[in-house]
Amino acid sequence: MRGGAATTPVAEPPPTATMPSSPGRARPGVGWSTWSVAAIVLLVNLPWPHVEAGGSSVTAADLASLALVTVVVAGLVAGRFDLPRPAAVVLGALAAAATVSALVATDTSAALSGLVRYLQVFVLVPAAVAAVVRTPQRIAVVAGAFVVSGLVQGAVGVVQYLSGTGASIGGETVRAVGTFGAQEIMAMSAVVSFALAVCVAGAVALTDRRHRIVLTGLAVALLVPLAFSLSRGSWLASAVVLVLLLAHLGPAGLLRAAGVVTALAVVLVGGFGLGGGEIGTRLGSAVSSVGSPDSSVGDRYHLWDTATSIWSEHPVTGAGLRSFPELRDGHAPLGLNSSSDTDQPGAGYVKQELLSPHNQYLLVLSEQGLLGATALVGLLATVALGTLQRVRRSTTPTERAVGLAVLGMVLWQAIEFLYADTGGPTSVLVGVVVGLAASYGLRNRPGSGAPGVTGRPGTRSGRGSGESRMVLTATVVSAVLIALGSLGGVVRDLMLASYFGADGTTDAFLVAWTIAESAVPLLIDGAMALLLVPAFTRALAVAEPGAPTSDPRAAVAGVVSYALPRLALGLVVVAGIVAVTAPWLVGALAPGLAQPELGVQAMRVVAASLVFIGLAGFAAGALRAHLVFGPPAAISLAFNVGIVGSIVLFHERLGVLSAAIGVTAGAVLMVAVQLPSYLRRIPVPRAVLVKSSLISVGAFLPIAVYTLTRQAQVYVERFVGSTLAEGTISHLNYAQKIGQLPSTLALIIAVVTFPLLARSLVAGDAGDARRRLEADVRIVGAVVLLSTTFLFVFAPRVVQLLFERGAFTAADTADTAAILRIYVFGLLGQALVELVCRALFTGRSTFLPAATMGVGLVVTAVVAGIGASVWGAPGIAAGNAAGISVTAVGLLLARRSRAQAIDPRAIGVILLRLLPAVAVTAAIGVGIASLVRGLPGIVAVPVGGTAMMVVFAAVAMATGGLPSVRAVLGTGSAS
Repeated sequence: MRGGAATTPVAEPPPTATMPSSPGRARPGVGWSTWSVAAIVLLVNLPWPHVEAGGSSVTAADLASLALVTVVVAGLVAGRFDLPRPAAVVLGALAAAATVSALVATDTSAALSGLVRYLQVFVLVPAAVAAVVRTPQRIAVVAGAFVVSGLVQGAVGVVQYLSGTGASIGGETVRAVGTFGAQEIMAMSAVVSFALAVCVAGAVALTDRRHRIVLTGLAVALLVPLAFSLSRGSWLASAVVLVLLLAHLGPAGLLRAAGVVTALAVVLVGGFGLGGGEIGTRLGSAVSSVGSPDSSVGDRYHLWDTATSIWSEHPVTGAGLRSFPELRDGHAPLGLNSSSDTDQPGAGYVKQELLSPHNQYLLVLSEQGLLGATALVGLLATVALGTLQRVRRSTTPTERAVGLAVLGMVLWQAIEFLYADTGGPTSVLVGVVVGLAASYGLRNRPGSGAPGVTGRPGTRSGRGSGESRMVLTATVVSAVLIALGSLGGVVRDLMLASYFGADGTTDAFLVAWTIAESAVPLLIDGAMALLLVPAFTRALAVAEPGAPTSDPRAAVAGVVSYALPRLALGLVVVAGIVAVTAPWLVGALAPGLAQPELGVQAMRVVAASLVFIGLAGFAAGALRAHLVFGPPAAISLAFNVGIVGSIVLFHERLGVLSAAIGVTAGAVLMVAVQLPSYLRRIPVPRAVLVKSSLISVGAFLPIAVYTLTRQAQVYVERFVGSTLAEGTISHLNYAQKIGQLPSTLALIIAVVTFPLLARSLVAGDAGDARRRLEADVRIVGAVVLLSTTFLFVFAPRVVQLLFERGAFTAADTADTAAILRIYVFGLLGQALVELVCRALFTGRSTFLPAATMGVGLVVTAVVAGIGASVWGAPGIAAGNAAGISVTAVGLLLARRSRAQAIDPRAIGVILLRLLPAVAVTAAIGVGIASLVRGLPGIVAVPVGGTAMMVVFAAVAMATGGLPSVRAVLGTGSAS
């Protein structure tokens, strides 16, 4: 069947199929559309007259890609092609963010031409490729085109180096640039790097010895022109990708590969004397760029500072597409050179203006703000994680090789974006790579069913690979949505800091915010989930074999009819009480508040949000019990969108009250984002039940007491903080928000596995429940301990990067960082309490968590009270860490915990195995922080975080604290 007419994925060829497949005679199942994509990749090599259109250079590959897009759009309308739904969502979000940026730009014509180019590269071409290249066999054809292009460009580049006809560097025309010319010095290295990733992926994943030998030889050959490109960014990206791909072979394979590369370097440099001087100089400059950068690297750092300065004035929507060149001079440091020089025999000397920050993420951040940056990162993360997930469950060497090739190319581009941005003749290849990843990672495999974020309610979710895939998929989707929500929280706090600073007005809002802040864990993240997920799980269990009835929907309807009316009435009453008693509540929470009247006014506005927060929590608990995780994961994003939108619209007119109004608006959006999915699965109550065997008001009491007691830690902090200097409460809040980001993301897996844990406990399968809980502890513990180490080392840089702008001063940064460094010591305790209480509350009603939390609260109050008088605000953070740690230990050692599948000794062993990684990472992290001290924060923080993450993972895997890379990929040796 021809590719253009297919409506369903074509079955994959047998395992003997090879990868990559060079363009040539068409095979069955590979239609014209796939060859069209391969042709686009090959057309990139074609020398083309320099044609400008709207400020962008147009090539033959661009024209071919637009022709393909036109045909595919017509095919999508006619139903001949289909686009994976997750791909449509992330591509649509990116298109929306870019459109907003174009609308706010001052130069509309430039912005519109930039919008067309941006949509071509990141939306239209990826969508077209994902729609037509639908099977691993077809992806292999396109991958073969990448290899051909890489070999062509590599051959030209080697000739340029040997003949001295390349681009000029260090006074010598030896830099290999392929057919692209001196003005596109990174284009050849990009094409060669893509080809290298494809060859290495095939070499490590395929089982046919001949194919592996050929692909290994091609990979070794491609290393030569890559070295001659003298591109430090491409070297770094390729090195990271090669290590990740070769990890598929295990430690022995990595050592063999390192030996081959070393031997190649010895032969080229020692035997033939090729590239030793130039390559050595570039390597040396790469190492020295941290402490003493050369002029090229120095200009790049200045451009990065310029981009962040532009962004600080337009944090949400950015300054507008194509605005960086116009705004550059007004934000650039004095040391920035405005242009660079290029020279090549036959092309002559050319002076190039530096019109971009040479960092795609910072370019998007400055021009499209956090909306655009979030959309771009979300797109790359979604396709990369989807590809990794499918590689894990691949069943043939061909499928695995194709997946690793696509994953390698996506990761290479994501890393390369740290040192370059889109532009030039190879921009269209970015769209092709993203499209291949969207097709491979986000499209359903034939016969596999939809890899969505839902499971089958009413059945034991199975065992083994099916359940594991559901958990992984739901975790990935939830992680992306919750990460976006957390980023929205950062935007919210950033805007509060920028517009209002840290003074009496923000203290007043934060006291009112305490009400909503308490309601979210009580009614969404904590109590409501702990009550409803087990209740709905018991209702769904009536479909289990041997259950007394076979109608789980009726049982679910009974839970809703009993619980929802009581919840709604209670919420309305509580909201009214809060509004009436606001003056007393403000006085009790913050007796030393500088502006109590404003605090009362803000609290009355926030009180209305309680009703909608509770309803959102009910919907989230019901959906998660049905193994539906997408809409509940989006509620944090919806909440923060409401707050940010209100601040943007009303901050000048209403001041900090705009944030209070936004809290209620965001709560309404929390309900709205879940309502369609909820109504499809959960019946609407038609009567109020007086009694239910599956849920009771009494079961809610111990959960509510526990949650409120835990949240009372915040009350203690703000009560004590109100007695210190003005702004202390704000500093505590900002530190807490930063510290909670990584632990929130780490606990996503516990949110996903909680319904499965509840099913195991309801069914009496303690062994399965214990294994699931201990697996959660291993993953969550590793993430939290790594985050604790990183935040302790980099606290000042993180706070400075996130908040130090506008009214938030350097003094505020120092105070917040000092608090954060103490606060992070309680992150592990917080995570353990969350994990253990999920198991405890699934069984019979118990006050054990509340009582243990009460002891921890006393510890918090005593330590915070004494610590504040001695150390100030950091002493309050010490009280928080001490109290929650005592609670965690108490819960683990309690006898009741052992009855609920909790083995404190096993959990202790898991955490102890991670301690060597913590110690080594902390020691190396201090050195890394010293090395990057002179770099801009936007560079130092991600570089330091990435380096510490690599160190932590390596040590943890070596000491048994984490599974190996091969175990994570779920694959064995390729040999």
